This record gives sequence, C-alpha cells and structure tokens, in this order.
Amino acid sequence: MTLPARTNEVEPWSELIGALYDCAVDPENWDSVLATICEVFRYETCVLYVADPGLGRQRFMRTVGITPEWAARLAAHDGHLEDLHGTIADFHSRSLDEPFVCLRDIDRQAWEKSPLRLGWAQPLGLVDFIDIVAMRQSDRFASCAFGRHQKHGPVNDDDIARMRLLAPHLRRAISIADLIDMKSLRIGAFCDALDGLSVGVVLVDQHAEIVHANRAASEMLSRTGPLAAVSGRLRTVDAEQTSRLRGAIASAAGSETELGGEGISMALPGCNGTIATAHVLPLANGHLRPHLEPNASAAVFVASSKLQSGSDMAGFAESFGLSAAECRVAERLMRGLTIDESAAELRIARTTIKTHLARIFSKTGTSRQSELVSLIRSVIPPVRSQLGQ
Repeated sequence: MTLPARTNEVEPWSELIGALYDCAVDPENWDSVLATICEVFRYETCVLYVADPGLGRQRFMRTVGITPEWAARLAAHDGHLEDLHGTIADFHSRSLDEPFVCLRDIDRQAWEKSPLRLGWAQPLGLVDFIDIVAMRQSDRFASCAFGRHQKHGPVNDDDIARMRLLAPHLRRAISIADLIDMKSLRIGAFCDALDGLSVGVVLVDQHAEIVHANRAASEMLSRTGPLAAVSGRLRTVDAEQTSRLRGAIASAAGSETELGGEGISMALPGCNGTIATAHVLPLANGHLRPHLEPNASAAVFVASSKLQSGSDMAGFAESFGLSAAECRVAERLMRGLTIDESAAELRIARTTIKTHLARIFSKTGTSRQSELVSLIRSVIPPVRSQLGQ
C-alpha cells in the first residue's frame, strides 16, 4: 500500500480503513494492520493499549517495531509518561479524534530532560510521537501512539491531517474490540459467536432492516429500550436518536472512508431511565467482514446500561468522562441557557464554551444541543440536575 499523497485519495484510505475494521472482529489482525500503518505513514513504532484505570489493570496491548526487551523497558517509564501528560493543559479534555504530538504539545524542557526520552526514545532513534486517545472513561483508557524515527524527521502538518482522518476509524475498531473482550468472531460460526457475547449485537441491512439479533440484543428488543423494532426495522425509543442511528447505518453501508465519527459511542436512552452505548460497524467491505453475514451491511454493538435513573450531574459526568468545566457547561445548557448566556454566567469566552461543547458532543455521542439536553433529561430528574458552583 502506498502513502496517500492527499487526504482525499479514496482507494488507499479505503483499504486501510477496511483492514482496521476487520481487527474489530478478529484481534489477531492488529499486529499486521498496525505494521501497515507504520509503513504507510513512515512511523518506526506503534504501541496500542487498553486499560482499566479504576482497577489499575491492562486489558490489551500490541506493539510494532519494538523488541520484547525494549517493550519491557518502556513499561518502567509509565510514571514518566504520566508526568509528561501533566504538561499538556487539555490532555484530559481534548477531542478524542484530535491527535497529540509530542514536540508540539508536551513542554519542551520537560521532554528534553525526561528519562523516557533519554533512556528509551533516544537510544531507539525516535524523535517524535503522535498519539490518538481512543477511549477516555472512568473505567477505560485506550491509546494508540506512533513513533517517528530521526531519519524521517518530526511529525508534520500532513502527518497530523492524515491521523485526524484515521482517528475515528481507529477509535471505532478499538471500542468495538474492547466491547467484545478482544474475541474473534470467526467465519462459519458468526451468529453462534455473537450469542456468546454479553453485549447486544444487531445485524442490519442498509435500511436498518434486522437480519439477526444475538441473545443479548433480543432481550433488549423484547423490553422497553434501548432498542426496538418496528416492522422489522431497528429503532430506539427516541425519534431523534433513531434518525441518527439509521443515518450511521446507511453511511456504514456506503463508503467506510466517509463514515468518520458517525455511529461511535452513541448514547441511547431507554424509557426506564437507563442509557446504553452503541457503535456501528460496517460489514460490507474488507477481507473478513463481508463473509460473516452476507445479507448484513452493518452490525450495531450495544453495551449494557451505563447510567441509572436518579443519577446527578456528577454521575453523568463521570460516566461519560466529562471534565469539571465540561460538566458545568452541560448543566447550564440543560437548564435552557444559550451559549452566550452560559458564557456570561461562567465568565468565560463564547469560544471556550463552544470548545467545551464540541468535546461534550464527542464524549456523549451527540451532535446537537437538543440531543444533549434530551440525553441528560432522560436520566436526571430536573429537580436534581443543579450542579454546585
């Protein structure tokens, strides 16, 4: 595969994104796909990991271009990496699809003196890194970092533009793979494998007509939310979210390259005051996915409820990984304040409010203020939604 000279070159991107999505249903593909990304985009190394911060436990890790000896040495620098992250003002709030670049974001003096640079990166000839944070929740943190060798020079603007395009697809593949505990869903026993999953999975065609639902999804369909079926078509209990979900399914059935951030971490409210999270995975393309279920264009993965009725804004913020500043903005929008009114009350710039709002949309899977307000109100009684100053 050749390096796409421009971000609008469809064929190289399509092949690469298709390979990424195959990883979601067969984690054994991660090594070769990450190696391909390194080769195509001129990176020397890659480290992909998923962890549970609450339990202090690593769930999944893959490395490319790093020997076992140097991988072991990297683990000894976890604390130094955290120190460097602490020099990035928006490390915990930046949009998930916006890359971090070492030489642009980390305090230069801190990087120059860091044991991570002196004892690990420098001996390997690595001069810069670009990192995508794929998940940032109370119980999940996922990162995919690529290292640039000195022979290719630091990460440049074109590298960042390409990584921005790749980021949502990488995030979708990692999120779905994590949902199914990095299990392989093999050809020939696909539906049986789906029934063994604890998360709901609904296979649909391009019009959201249900082709198959696994046991967990069938249970969701048989009760009130978060999924429902009307005349065989998948929907949610909320009309606006149904429109967004079906739009993501239609996009997934078309061009995977143009799917972008649609259908990732979509919050689906239920009538009983619970919320589930949905991810839409295209099935029509790639080397593996079209053979799993030929009649299906997409698979909708739905995680169990993550927030219970009666929670307050603090619980809502924790569940979706909102920062304190983002939580304050969300609370004011929920009260009916406009962006300008929220800015005036919080005594911050309108542009800052819009920046916070963009990150809130990314974390909650919403795209408009009305959707966000509907989501909050579906689980938080208005009388309990006031957040202390």
